[in-house]
Amino acid sequence: MECSLYQIIFEHLDPQGIGALQVAFEQMKKRLSIEGLFDQKHKKPLPFLPRKISIITSPSGAVVHDILKVLKRRFPGLIVRILPVNVQGEAAIDEICTALHTLQTYRDTDVAILARGGGSLEDLQAFNSEKVARAIFALELPLISAIGHQTDYTISDFVADVCAPTPSVAAEIVVPSKSEQKAICERIFAQLDAAMQHHLEQRLVMLKDLKKRLRASIKIYLTGKYAALRVPTAGLKAQNPQLVLQRGYSITRTLLDETLVRDSKNINPGEYLKIKLQKGSLICNVIKRI
Repeated sequence: MECSLYQIIFEHLDPQGIGALQVAFEQMKKRLSIEGLFDQKHKKPLPFLPRKISIITSPSGAVVHDILKVLKRRFPGLIVRILPVNVQGEAAIDEICTALHTLQTYRDTDVAILARGGGSLEDLQAFNSEKVARAIFALELPLISAIGHQTDYTISDFVADVCAPTPSVAAEIVVPSKSEQKAICERIFAQLDAAMQHHLEQRLVMLKDLKKRLRASIKIYLTGKYAALRVPTAGLKAQNPQLVLQRGYSITRTLLDETLVRDSKNINPGEYLKIKLQKGSLICNVIKRI
């Protein structure tokens, strides 16, 4: 039995289906990485507590409800805007890019979430689009990519500022827990109150000590001043006219203008004088000057 051998030579192979998509993905990933679209230096930090969150996703899927549920649980009362888009199919790329351009134009959002509930490589083609990647890179506000697949990554994940494994995790990342922040604030206030109480108590001890020392200083000062005043006071007491009267002397004044009489030459006979004694006074008429 004869056996024939055949040699087949392939000049060119074109991957089909999943293989073609994977090759295109790897090529685009390499090219955009070289351009720097994935560099960490371009990643924008998320705000601690955003005032307004915009969600780019399908309005009919479970994704938007999951995100809203988590946001309400973690921090109720936040302003959330939904930008409805197709996340699969021919229109998805342009609609996602339009939504990103809208955010850039209005500038009324603090952070955005681009979300989808996972899918196959074919289903995720919009998120592997170069057009979407460059729209994300051009966005001036931070964006979280939450495509919802656990094992593989899309081009959007690499370009986004933060990549979340699921939309629910993105909602966990984008806002802090209100109850946890409240507990932290209460603990800080309690620490501040305790520190203030301790500070005031220490200052009160100081004030009491200063008050005691001030009283002692004032007492010493007044004692010294009192001692300094005792000698002049004694001299003044010695010159007290009342003490002179007690020794039998009297004080004589003219009756009309109460001028003190020191010399008899200044008084004429017939004038009336007022003489003050230790007890009482006398009005006298001058009969003769001697």
